[in-house]
Amino acid sequence: MKHRVIFRKLGRKTSHRTAMLRNLTTSLIEHDRIRTTVTRAKEVRRVADQMVTLAKKGTDYARQRAAVTVKTDEAMEKLFDTIAGRYKFFVFLFYDCF
Repeated sequence: MKHRVIFRKLGRKTSHRTAMLRNLTTSLIEHDRIRTTVTRAKEVRRVADQMVTLAKKGTDYARQRAAVTVKTDEAMEKLFDTIAGRYKFFVFLFYDCF
C-alpha cells in the first residue's frame, strides 16, 4: 500500500520530473489544452491549480512564486490577466482531465 505518498514519481528523477511538470504546465496555460498520459495529466492538474490560485491572489509575491513554475512571459501574462478572471469564482479544480 502507498500510505502517505502525496505525488507520483512518473518514473523519473526529481529534476527531470519537475522540469517536465513545469513544461507541461506552461504548455497548458499557453494552449488551454495538452495531449498527454492520464497519470501526467493528474500531476499537471495539481500544479496548474496551484498556479491559478496564485493568479487569483494577484499580488507581487504571487507573481514571483508563479514565475518559478511558469516559464514564459506570455504564459505569465495570460495566467494573471485572462485565466485569473475566468476562474474568479471557482474554488478549486480549475482544470479537468479528459
